Amino acid sequence: VSQSRYYIVNLNDTHLDMRENAKGIVQVIDYLKSIMNTNEQFVVFAESMGGIIARYALTYMENDAYTQDPSSNKPTQMHNTRLYISNDAPHQGATVPASVQAFYRNTEKSVYYKVLKGVDKLFPLISDRKYWNDALSYTSVQQLLAFHIDANGPHPNRIQFMNDLIGLS
Repeated sequence: VSQSRYYIVNLNDTHLDMRENAKGIVQVIDYLKSIMNTNEQFVVFAESMGGIIARYALTYMENDAYTQDPSSNKPTQMHNTRLYISNDAPHQGATVPASVQAFYRNTEKSVYYKVLKGVDKLFPLISDRKYWNDALSYTSVQQLLAFHIDANGPHPNRIQFMNDLIGLS
């Protein structure tokens, strides 16, 4: 009878560059490999942005950059993962309509600002202009959105992230 163990990784700062969070996933997998039987295999399940981060981490671990890293714990199977499951991860880029992005970028200039001020108590997250406006500036959001209003297309951070991911393949 085999015994299953579950490990949940909670990313503390999802505002960071997704490559930084992927390094954290690599460290977790390296640690688990160091304390487990070398024949043990992992099932990696990740949701939403975590799916992209896990994909990056696993792809990195299959690359020469990982196998040449002196700090990595290199078994015969680089990440010991037999199954990777991604749930609701926007692999082709997340979509937040440009009109919604513009709305949050320019709310105070908008006629709708007074309407939002009126619904603050009912829908605080929706009406929190600062939260959403700041979120559009997060590196991870810039890397995730297929269209970013500040770039009028894919943000340069997305282009660089995707080029890095493709380069690891």
